[in-house]
Amino acid sequence: MEPNLNNTFEYDKYVISIDSTQGINNNGNNFGFYIKFDEVFKNVVSLQIMNVAVVTTNSGTYVENADKFYITLNEIDRGISYINDGNNKFNIVKYLEVVEYTGIKSESNIGTSTCSFLESSTHMFNPVIQRLDRFDVSIKDTNFESIPKSNIASVNIKLCLYTIKKNMT
Repeated sequence: MEPNLNNTFEYDKYVISIDSTQGINNNGNNFGFYIKFDEVFKNVVSLQIMNVAVVTTNSGTYVENADKFYITLNEIDRGISYINDGNNKFNIVKYLEVVEYTGIKSESNIGTSTCSFLESSTHMFNPVIQRLDRFDVSIKDTNFESIPKSNIASVNIKLCLYTIKKNMT
């Protein structure tokens, strides 16, 4: 089923807040966690990022406005970057969102509370995700390397999921 923006489908919106302090560690000494939902979301057509906040500890040595945090969520690749490995070769990295380090609490506020398909922060799925019951989240540094969990205090993600409720035609 293809997402249809001509109002021939009725959509449900779910605003979800993901807090790493409520997740289950799944990455050993590196920062990463998962959250399993009580409810299964069916026929997910898109995801909109509303806000991402990364809170660091004093253990990390990050440079303001130079370092970045790449947030990965499941295998949802909303962004692609090319990172020079130092030998004039570029590594392609895929991620959900990138947050520039601006201090102990770094944020990316790209979405709005309207949860609109027209927002640039909305990622359409093709094909539709038939069943979604878990989010796996990890965070990578400027070189797309894993970050020790001692460097990150928390990651908070607020997003909106759109699901197809029913066909109205």
